[in-house]
Amino acid sequence: MERLRAFECGQIAQYDLSEEQERELAPEIEQERQNQRPNTAFPTSHDLHPDIIAFVAKGILKPTSTAVIPAFEALKSTSAARHLNLGQFPVDLLVTCDFIRTVKSTAKTATSDLYERHVNWILTSTGSTPEQSAKHVKQMLIISPHEAQALLPTVAKSSSVTLHIYAPRPSLDFASLDHLALYTTPTRNPPLVIPRKLILLLNLFAGQRFLESYTEYKELCSLLGLAHMEMDDEDTKVSADGFILGNDSALPGGGSGFTRSPVPFLKVFLSKCRWYCESVERTHVGRILSGGILEEGDFEGAQ
Repeated sequence: MERLRAFECGQIAQYDLSEEQERELAPEIEQERQNQRPNTAFPTSHDLHPDIIAFVAKGILKPTSTAVIPAFEALKSTSAARHLNLGQFPVDLLVTCDFIRTVKSTAKTATSDLYERHVNWILTSTGSTPEQSAKHVKQMLIISPHEAQALLPTVAKSSSVTLHIYAPRPSLDFASLDHLALYTTPTRNPPLVIPRKLILLLNLFAGQRFLESYTEYKELCSLLGLAHMEMDDEDTKVSADGFILGNDSALPGGGSGFTRSPVPFLKVFLSKCRWYCESVERTHVGRILSGGILEEGDFEGAQ
């Protein structure tokens, strides 16, 4: 009012400056976050099986050993296992029972998604004697940190078994460690020759999300029974996620051994068990699982 008088404005009474208005612009919703934490779990005790000790000493794993199982069959207690028969995965890659056991189960319906151990220590064997293609790896076994520590003195003296350190590639800023040559005990010269199938299975089981080359992309698609390019053959049927359904001369999965698509299993496994619900859509493997077709240009700078 003083301001109006200073400018000599007449009819001051017509300005109702004390008027109040209340408007509801948008309803306010109160949200209270409630964290649902898993039930209390207790760790299991470690166990170094005699068959694993014999494997390090002799370089040969007993075929009927109960100390190891195929790597992907060890995931049967995860939530991803309901999407696929895990017996369809190749059984070349093995894990020890001590690697599998992390916590004591408290409920029959509980899943082990939050308690899956990460892959860091690997044993490879070239056979019983150095003369039998000493450079070529014949068996690969994923072990627990406890087993790596306990077996280290014996492995250091072994002529056929080698201990490797490994970790999945978190981003393109990091170099890939799937060559298994970063740290080995003992040092092998010349370096070991590891079959590509074992490397692909290791990366897949560990949750590797980035590939190094277009060649590796084709190898992975062939392993999973997925199409790596647009199919021009009218008789070849491909599902929306890229899984080859087969044609007159091929089995489902293009002869990969899968009777149904492994994509739903891998999506849940990578997101829930390996990367704690972190999105994988912008990675090489994530794009593959989304039904995308990659080209050679997508791998520029990946090495």
